[in-house]
Amino acid sequence: MGFAVGALVSLGNFQLIAHAVDGMAGLERARAAGTLWRGALLRFGISGAVLVAALLLVRVSIPALVAGLVLTQVTMIVLWFTRALHSLT
Repeated sequence: MGFAVGALVSLGNFQLIAHAVDGMAGLERARAAGTLWRGALLRFGISGAVLVAALLLVRVSIPALVAGLVLTQVTMIVLWFTRALHSLT
């Protein structure tokens, strides 16, 4: 259960980052910076609340939770990197 919660939080975080980056395309620099900060605080708040709830209410395993968070991030980064390399060729 802990691995699944960590993986879902990690994927949700990536989804929110992608949505934020897409929304920055047409904004001027000062406004974009403020919007990114608010978005980052919102993302961390949501992620933190879900992780604390999982630890306190469901009593998930901390190592499994960390493994879900880290392995999903690594997988997403490797996937992005391989797609970037394939687009160059």
